[in-house]
Amino acid sequence: NDPRSSEGIFVYYPVPVDGVNALNEGDKVLLTGKVAEYYSQTQISNVIMIHVISSNNPLPTPAAIDFQRGNYGVFSTPGGYVADLERFEGMSVRFESNSDMVVNEIYNFVRFGELVLTSGMVPIQFSQSNFPSKSGYDFYLRSIASRQVTLDDGSTTQNPDLSKYPGLDGIFDTENAIRIGDRPDSDLIGCLGYSFS
Repeated sequence: NDPRSSEGIFVYYPVPVDGVNALNEGDKVLLTGKVAEYYSQTQISNVIMIHVISSNNPLPTPAAIDFQRGNYGVFSTPGGYVADLERFEGMSVRFESNSDMVVNEIYNFVRFGELVLTSGMVPIQFSQSNFPSKSGYDFYLRSIASRQVTLDDGSTTQNPDLSKYPGLDGIFDTENAIRIGDRPDSDLIGCLGYSFS
């Protein structure tokens, strides 16, 4: 129960092992595999044995992430800065509906099922309210990244089924769309992945 480290781990399990065809939410398992980093995410892969010990177990309470109250810092990646949420890697997490999250980017939504959410207002361009400054721009990028997360549908396919997103019913058009500036009307709960390609 160290608040600085994760209490969960991602298990890469693409094919059935030992006759276990599917696992269900709430299954307690014993497994054998290899712990490794994959695109900076700690995971267990090469699973050679998995045994369901019990089923229908209560799920752990999701860890709360609150960008308004927490100072998570940033991590530098080849693609830019990201919020340093490694301590929540592989865990069930919750962003509460009152956490002031706003859709900031939809560029990869239709193709990859990804939305970028930012706490607070939709960020404006640095030069809209600041004079050019290399250090000022870097500070600005760090500030945005420290309160931003990518919501992913978990699919690895391109052009995924959008029906997983509430309110869309699989249709993404002018009448039924997610737009920059939209805010979630319920808590966001899911497993936090922490990887970079």
